Amino acid sequence: MSDEYVLGTTDEEIERLALQHRVWRPWASRAWEKAQVSTGQRILDVGAGPGMATVDLAQIVGPMGRVTALELSAKFVEFGRVRCSHFGLDNVDFLQHDLSSDTELPLHQDLAWCRWVLSFVADPELVVAKLAGSLRTGGRLVIHEYLVYSTWRFMPPLPHQDRFMRMTEENWKSAGGDPDVGLRLPAMLSKAGLRVKSIEPILFAICPKDYAWNWPVKWVESSGKRLVEDGALSSAELESTLSEFTQIAADPNFRMLSPSVVEIIAEKS
Repeated sequence: MSDEYVLGTTDEEIERLALQHRVWRPWASRAWEKAQVSTGQRILDVGAGPGMATVDLAQIVGPMGRVTALELSAKFVEFGRVRCSHFGLDNVDFLQHDLSSDTELPLHQDLAWCRWVLSFVADPELVVAKLAGSLRTGGRLVIHEYLVYSTWRFMPPLPHQDRFMRMTEENWKSAGGDPDVGLRLPAMLSKAGLRVKSIEPILFAICPKDYAWNWPVKWVESSGKRLVEDGALSSAELESTLSEFTQIAADPNFRMLSPSVVEIIAEKS
């Protein structure tokens, strides 16, 4: 089983994922509340990374509940275990697991949480079917996934940023992923025997002073390095892209539109 994560598993990437979770924690918490996450429940954290959301979920379900965190990277699994121990949480099972394999998931789960996983796997329909199979009757699947990635635009447009977005999409698709997978999810969920309870798009319009601004900036830094390593982008092109961020940072009128995300809550009949 290869445990290579799309952006690597360096300490720098763990820091980026922690920042990303801080930006998105309010939306994750709201989604969990809507899905009625509560004490004593059994939760599946799918593609848990280094365990940022795992800790939050484990604290919500409490000692009578249990969170099973599934993650491909062995380094992230170890980091997640240490992090849970740091918070004194003994209600978490952090497991190395390849979602694309035919290995069964833990059964009779009350809820499965899946954020930015389906857009990176080669067969998202298979993963959705596996998650549906893990839920008890009445159990819920909560998804945050990219909807239309090309909404990541700039006001006014920035030529290097727009080109970087297009290159990111092309590289993503060539690796077998789908940055617009959210458009196909309702049909996948229905085929897997899940009933959609709510669908909500999430789109930010942020300025350089907003904390959320750091999320796409860090993404450009991390994914840009990978594009350079893969030969899809030159070092000079990456430097020009990052330079645009620096140049407009002092302009309070500038806005960035984030890649659009869809929140879907579905229930097993």
